Amino acid sequence: MPNACARKASRRSSAANWAFEVRSYSFLFVVLHLLNSRISRKVGLMRLVALVLLFASFASAVCVIEAPSTSSAGLPVELKVSSNSSGLCYWLYWCDDGQSVSAAQDPSVSSFNCIYSTGGHSPRVIYYYGGDCADSSMAFTDECRVNLTIAGVDATPPVLTAGALTPLRTAATLRWSTSEPAKCFVEYGSTSAYGLRSNTSAVFLSTHFTDLYGLSENKEYHYAINCSDAAGNSGSSSDAAFTTLSSATPTPPVVTPSPSVETPSPTQETVSPSPSVSASPSPNPPNTDWTLFLIVAIVVLAVVLVGLLAYLYGLKN
Repeated sequence: MPNACARKASRRSSAANWAFEVRSYSFLFVVLHLLNSRISRKVGLMRLVALVLLFASFASAVCVIEAPSTSSAGLPVELKVSSNSSGLCYWLYWCDDGQSVSAAQDPSVSSFNCIYSTGGHSPRVIYYYGGDCADSSMAFTDECRVNLTIAGVDATPPVLTAGALTPLRTAATLRWSTSEPAKCFVEYGSTSAYGLRSNTSAVFLSTHFTDLYGLSENKEYHYAINCSDAAGNSGSSSDAAFTTLSSATPTPPVVTPSPSVETPSPTQETVSPSPSVSASPSPNPPNTDWTLFLIVAIVVLAVVLVGLLAYLYGLKN
């Protein structure tokens, strides 16, 4: 994650930055209390105030997930996220309990998409901020989740819209789009019985293309497109044809077929896929804030001097 902490810390609100600095000073007083009980007795009130500010600063750091009021099964649901924490490193999300964690998300990313089946779901987000962004065990975390209910089942098949078909001598490239994310494949052959089939899309997409191989020159071929959405609804185009080029043809023409959508099968099985997840990258460490270190050093020196004077004053009396 490219120096996310240093960039984001400068853009956070003054209240959030104040909370982060208060934590640093509060931890300082707590450590001094553990090291020297005599000094701590002299600054008991300050220690109490520091502890209160410490807990208040942690309580002020929150993240929020916003879900749409209505969602349909089988369709992507956009979930918006935000955090008021300063020095954000990155964040992770789970579409639901029991599902795999996502890859690390840059703090500038403010939403993620999930596909759900009918029923209740609980997406979750964890923000990592402050500390060392390269080591998640040294950073603070804020966790938030939201409960949502998916009502209704998507029973509408994807609608296919034909794009350009470019025939070559021994191959052809076919492009098309669908009204919703879908996985598609193409059946093709020298007759309407086809016999050949392209690979099925690995992910749900709205814009598609595929290459048809194993063709002969100057020969007519038939094809049909078949697509299924996340809910299992299937739509297909009607039979269409094209002719490959011959050796004498200098420039490949562009053919735009008009496939129609057939009625989907009445019984479809609902599928609720888990979003594909890659391994979480290790974010790069942020730039060091030398100003904060200098302030902390001055405060430490001042507290030690005050404690020493208090100790000497006690010996004198």
